[in-house]
Amino acid sequence: MARNGLGPRIRTVWGHAILVAGEVASLAFLLWALGVGVRAGHTDVPAGLWFVFGFFILAIAYATWNLVKETKATKLRHQRGLPTPAE
Repeated sequence: MARNGLGPRIRTVWGHAILVAGEVASLAFLLWALGVGVRAGHTDVPAGLWFVFGFFILAIAYATWNLVKETKATKLRHQRGLPTPAE
C-alpha cells in the first residue's frame, strides 16, 4: 500500500481504538454543547453545524471500519504465526 500524505500512521488495534474513542468523545461533546444552547433558548442551529455532525459521523464510521480490519488482520497474523508488517 502506498503511503499518501504526512503525519503519523496508525498500525495497531489500540491506536485505532483510541482514535475511535476520541472521535466519539468529540462528537458527544458537540452534541452536549448543542443541547445546552437549545435548552437556553437558541433553537436555530446553523447549517454548518449539521455539516460538522455529518463529517464526524463519516469519520467515526471510517475509523471503526479500519479498527475492525486491523483487528481481523492482527488475529490472522497471530493464528498463522506471522510477524507484524515492517514500516
